[in-house]
Amino acid sequence: MRVAVTWAAGLVGRATVRALRAVGDEIIALVRPGGRLPEPSVRAHAADLANVRELEALFAGCDAVVHTAALLGGADDAVRASNIEGTRALIDAMRAARVPRIVFLSTVAVYGGGDLLDVDEVHPLQPGNAYASSKVLGEEMVRAACEAGSLAGFVLRPTTIYGAEDERGVTPFLLSLARDGVIPLVRGGRVRMDLVAADDVARACVLAAHASGGRGEPLHVSSDEGLDVRTIVERLRGLGLPTRTVDVADPEHPPAGVPRELVALVSEHRGFSIDRARTWISYQPKSHFPESLRARIEDAGCGAPRV
Repeated sequence: MRVAVTWAAGLVGRATVRALRAVGDEIIALVRPGGRLPEPSVRAHAADLANVRELEALFAGCDAVVHTAALLGGADDAVRASNIEGTRALIDAMRAARVPRIVFLSTVAVYGGGDLLDVDEVHPLQPGNAYASSKVLGEEMVRAACEAGSLAGFVLRPTTIYGAEDERGVTPFLLSLARDGVIPLVRGGRVRMDLVAADDVARACVLAAHASGGRGEPLHVSSDEGLDVRTIVERLRGLGLPTRTVDVADPEHPPAGVPRELVALVSEHRGFSIDRARTWISYQPKSHFPESLRARIEDAGCGAPRV
């Protein structure tokens, strides 16, 4: 197959390029102007995702597009404009180039806040910020194109993504807390967290690109490990990180020095069913937290030595 990957220099994009290479696919790797790929054997194409004609030329002869590109933060108007208009242009370009399949990377943030346990893909959507709202609209555009018959494929909703190559996301934040900070334990540290390795998300992207059918249905992508905060702390300590903790009885009034925003991140249960992904694209997570980060931790000189 010939598969185009948008934002191929990002965390999930890089992992997807590697996963596609592993199955022998030809890759059209789209990056931002100035973006670079770590795989020298894969050519990077600087692309403007709002330029339909440019995308059409790059998509010529492709069998599928894996759309991982998204603006995660910044001004709300910029996030909406980039993500919504970029997805619209991408779909128009795919139609013009007659690319039959799309894999659209969304997020479980479309469900909003509050405790979320054993959530399936029909759970009501309540996006709480511009990024999540832009993903809901992107999903709707993909689904409409699929229902119209011009495309086929799936929407993937990954949980919180981590990875050894993550430089600006949850991975460096969590490791810095484990080394130098304090992790708050709300509800005794038994709050469920749902993490997924970038390599597992990439594996799901490849499976969805190669699958048959699909009319834009959403599929959760998770590690399915069922970890809680206390277990995460214990595992990080097992890799030699100090990982200090503090009990928080009242999340509205955390102890001095513990940011309320951090407490909020570990106060609400997160757990998503991957039954549909297992059934529809034969997805099976393979990575385990934080073992897949061992090399990064050891390279930083703050973890236990290998045995």
